[in-house]
Amino acid sequence: MTLEAVVPPGYSIPGLSQGMFAEGRMLFLSGHVPLNPDGSMVAPGQLELQLVSIYDNLAVTLKAAGASFDHVARMTTYIVGLTPAAIPILRGVRNRYINLARPPASTLLGVAALFHPDCVAEIELVAVLTK
Repeated sequence: MTLEAVVPPGYSIPGLSQGMFAEGRMLFLSGHVPLNPDGSMVAPGQLELQLVSIYDNLAVTLKAAGASFDHVARMTTYIVGLTPAAIPILRGVRNRYINLARPPASTLLGVAALFHPDCVAEIELVAVLTK
């Protein structure tokens, strides 16, 4: 697996790469939401606790595929009612999981709603593994 971050000179946005070269087998993870294994919602409406649950769920799926957050090339995060106050919360949780030396290319989107009214976040990933 080869992942190479692309960061133009002079850019220093913390925790993400502007682009990513990838060589290997691609793994596309569906949007993960803050559900317990029994399908119950984790911490309805609480962004930080839901993000921790989502990243833990992503880790389980990555592990099942023989991967880890070190393999993540692309991340898309959806937050209901996104405000600037949510960004430090998101970064605080995300930075516990991603490879900070080579962060994934990322997109953050504010949305009006997700699949359930108590769900305030969803994250999807693209990972690259050795062929």
